[in-house]
Amino acid sequence: EFTEAQEKYQEALDIRRELARSNPQTYLPDVATTLNNLAVLLSDRNEFTEAQEKYQEALDIRRELARSNPQTYLPDVATTLNNLAVLLKARNEFTEAQEKYQEALDIYRELARSNPQTYLPDVAMTAANFSRSYLTSGRNREESLKLAREAVVSVLPFFENVPAAGQYLRFALAIVKEWGEDEDKFLKDCMDEIKN
Repeated sequence: EFTEAQEKYQEALDIRRELARSNPQTYLPDVATTLNNLAVLLSDRNEFTEAQEKYQEALDIRRELARSNPQTYLPDVATTLNNLAVLLKARNEFTEAQEKYQEALDIYRELARSNPQTYLPDVAMTAANFSRSYLTSGRNREESLKLAREAVVSVLPFFENVPAAGQYLRFALAIVKEWGEDEDKFLKDCMDEIKN
């Protein structure tokens, strides 16, 4: 029920914007979250231009928040970058999408250094999305397979404990198969890499 959902998001956004005027420290994160969620909905409705505007506004707010509190807000920056990249890929704006994926992936890699349990699945998700963007554009097979490998290696340790891990693993292996590679051999090579 997209229309009703959009109305509710818009109402929540209006309230949160009003609250943020007098207390930005408390309510700007909520404004950004609502913008991001509204953008997801708009993207699902193929309203890409409006969705992109909402993602960009959410990203600008989150970048600003992350300047003073990176520990709290950098994951949100990476989430919005990944979402924006997915939208740009859907619009066939591959170069810009890949720039956003790269920035999101760099953030998640850094976060995973100190907290792998939390952020390696995000590395896997973003690496797989990034890999898919190369496949979709038909460019840079080698880089696409390298990113697929990173996705698989990142997610294998969490395969049994993180529900989304299986989805990311299957997604990455499907990309490998579409490039004409043997999925089983690819998976075995990744498992060997983890053991070593």
